[in-house]
Amino acid sequence: MSSIRLSRHSVNSSRRSAPCSTRRSRQSAPSKRARSVSCRFRRISSRSPTCVTVPEWTNRSNGRSSRMPSRNNVRFVAVAVFAVAVFMGGCGPGKPDPLLKERPTPARVGGAIPVTPVKQPVDLASFRADPCGSLKREDIAALVIDPPDRVKPARADSPLTGCAWVTRDAPQLRVQVPAVKEKSLAGLSTLSASNQGTYSGWRELSIEGLPAAQYHLFGDMKSCAMVVGVSDDAALEFDYMYPDGVDSQYWGADRCAGVLKAAELVIGNLRDR
Repeated sequence: MSSIRLSRHSVNSSRRSAPCSTRRSRQSAPSKRARSVSCRFRRISSRSPTCVTVPEWTNRSNGRSSRMPSRNNVRFVAVAVFAVAVFMGGCGPGKPDPLLKERPTPARVGGAIPVTPVKQPVDLASFRADPCGSLKREDIAALVIDPPDRVKPARADSPLTGCAWVTRDAPQLRVQVPAVKEKSLAGLSTLSASNQGTYSGWRELSIEGLPAAQYHLFGDMKSCAMVVGVSDDAALEFDYMYPDGVDSQYWGADRCAGVLKAAELVIGNLRDR
């Protein structure tokens, strides 16, 4: 019975990251040379290249070389290399990690309270000075998209003061002082009674200890709006809208849950200023 031995091929580690070339190795039989099997490596990490070399087997009895492993084994090696490349991120950048470690909790909403007097008023001076600063980065992640890197706040000063947080394929949030003549919740409540088409589904509630009302502006069910009475003569409007085919990352299809959370976050931030 003839004996089988493995011929070893040395790899010069001092060479630069050139492809593994096809080299000829000496056989035990001097009359024939067998070509060793090699492969071109791919950089699957930034630190070191990887080359898979299939060894050549030489039969002492006849000096003939045969390539082993079989085709199925070579295929297995190729699949293994591909799996390593995927594991190490060789197939391109993945989905960015979210900023928030946990899902945001729903807003704490109370029942209706008198619109006047407002017992815990909020000063809007800081909002008028910097309306887009009324939401922190983590707030934008909770309301618009997480991570919020591509959200660009847009400030408005005339004819009203406010800010819009808008980006592609995500919910859109707008916070502003009322655009109509009536600037207080009391005035808007009276206006809604005579303009039910504009303030469709008007429902009174409270949030952060302030009187508020929720509605669908012009009956648009793609959005949910609310107004919060921050003092006896001032209010803030919130509008949370979904483009066609878009749901919220954290609030799903519940637009009103999103607008309630927006009001809670903005009011809390304004009180902390």
